[in-house]
Amino acid sequence: MNTAKRKEADGTEPLTVEAGADETEAFTERDRGDVIMRVGAVVVHLNSDDDKTTAALEQFSVLQVERIEKAAAGQEPEA
Repeated sequence: MNTAKRKEADGTEPLTVEAGADETEAFTERDRGDVIMRVGAVVVHLNSDDDKTTAALEQFSVLQVERIEKAAAGQEPEA
């Protein structure tokens, strides 16, 4: 994926989010941010209407990856 800052005709803008997932696709669309990730066989879609900054989306994404990895290892994920 080309992550160069560009705004598409439909208003989406790609983002680079480092979350530790096997694959990650992130973008903003009008008034929200979205992150789609694959961690092993689990695919998760996160979205935020409140804070669509790269830093906030990355923080939420890292937390979700940690939870998925704990659950996959048979541990109880925290909050």
